Amino acid sequence: MTSLPEISLELLRDRVLSEYARFPKSIGRYQIRGELGRGGMGVVYDAVDPALRRPVAIKVIREEILDPKRQERLTRHFEKEMYATSEIFHPNVVSILDAGSFERDGQVHAFYVMERVAGPSLEERLAEKGVLSRNQALKLAASIARGLAAAHDHSIIHRDLKPANVMLPANAPPKIADFGLCGFLSNSGESGSGEFVGSPDYIAPEQIEHKPCTHATDFFSLGVILVRMLTGNTPFSADSLHAHFRRVLEDVPDAIDRIDRDLQPLVNRLLAKRAEDRPGSAIEIAEELEALAQPSDPPESKFAFVRSLSAQKKIGLLLAIFGLLIGAMSVSFGLRNELVALDRYAEAQLHEIENQKDRQRTLIPRLVALVESTTGGSAHRLDEEPGSRIHPQIEELARQFPTLRSDHQFMALSFEIVGAENRVALERTRYNDAIRELNQRLAQLPWRFFARGIEARPFIGSPPNTLESAKLELTRGIEG
Repeated sequence: MTSLPEISLELLRDRVLSEYARFPKSIGRYQIRGELGRGGMGVVYDAVDPALRRPVAIKVIREEILDPKRQERLTRHFEKEMYATSEIFHPNVVSILDAGSFERDGQVHAFYVMERVAGPSLEERLAEKGVLSRNQALKLAASIARGLAAAHDHSIIHRDLKPANVMLPANAPPKIADFGLCGFLSNSGESGSGEFVGSPDYIAPEQIEHKPCTHATDFFSLGVILVRMLTGNTPFSADSLHAHFRRVLEDVPDAIDRIDRDLQPLVNRLLAKRAEDRPGSAIEIAEELEALAQPSDPPESKFAFVRSLSAQKKIGLLLAIFGLLIGAMSVSFGLRNELVALDRYAEAQLHEIENQKDRQRTLIPRLVALVESTTGGSAHRLDEEPGSRIHPQIEELARQFPTLRSDHQFMALSFEIVGAENRVALERTRYNDAIRELNQRLAQLPWRFFARGIEARPFIGSPPNTLESAKLELTRGIEG
């Protein structure tokens, strides 16, 4: 019997301490707990926001990238990723919460803060449990499509959509993460290095041929993900990378015959070789997937069992329904605690919004003074009122005056101001979600007696354009 090697406690201790020393103990106000992962451009840390007592994820550029030209290119791309995704607030996209910079070893490093998704990636889920059921796969693909629609509405394409970049939080919708290779529809054909961007198994034909990418590029990747969820395999497997690329460009996808016949037309359109042959929009894809996921009832099946009951059984059924109604009325008493919790949560979001606006009121004049001293009075382009969408103005100044990009103080102030602006937008969204639910609960109460002391709250800005919110009778609004 082979004996196990003896483990040195000193060696184990040294390895643990060495691993712990690889990452900073804090970044800004955030306390670092460990490393979540790293890619070609950045490192993502597991952290805690002590102010709000919640976990977050922080992304920074990898410090071991020593080539100055590559460092500069990645910094520009890092900023583009941050600005691009910070404007997207959607249940199916990981949100940007904050941004800033910190100094380490005499160098200033930019960072941005994302919501921490507690759950595995789709890649981990497929590796652990294998294929999904038909409805699971279709509903998950529809959620991904709706997240893509939110990005495409901002002229952003992901370009690296794959199961590892789809997070599956517990008791929450799936979320698309890692826009590290994102591109804009105006310059999406540029990779910056002469190499393709994306993951080989999920790459679209136009990416292989170095052609401009469009929203249809993400649709091809979504088609590959859907095939893998349903069959366990990608549709263009091969023994080498060259052979795989050749198959993507020329061959019919594998495993289509293992998919239900009613799904095959959509999958074939998603995996079309030419981008113009794929579906026209992500919303169109989501709606088709959701329709395919809904089982159709046989004609006249609804209430057919009621007609077949005897008179005595119908009376028993009516009594049961009456008992359920009485039970539902008693449950209304329990809604009181939920209403109080929702009301307090909304108040907390309003408080956080004001805190972030106060933060902007402090930082913006400092940035204005810095820009005026550097550019000779060009800061009149900056609107000093918080909530005025200042980060496009900052980008315009940085384009007009390239020397500002090398000014560490300018970059640090810019990141902090944009972070506060993003937090205001996020907390406004969360506030509106909370009051939508609060107002709906109030409208559903059988007697207003249960809600005494709690009133319907107005939305911040214009209420969301939904049927439910249109029915709410709100007499006033709060300017965001």
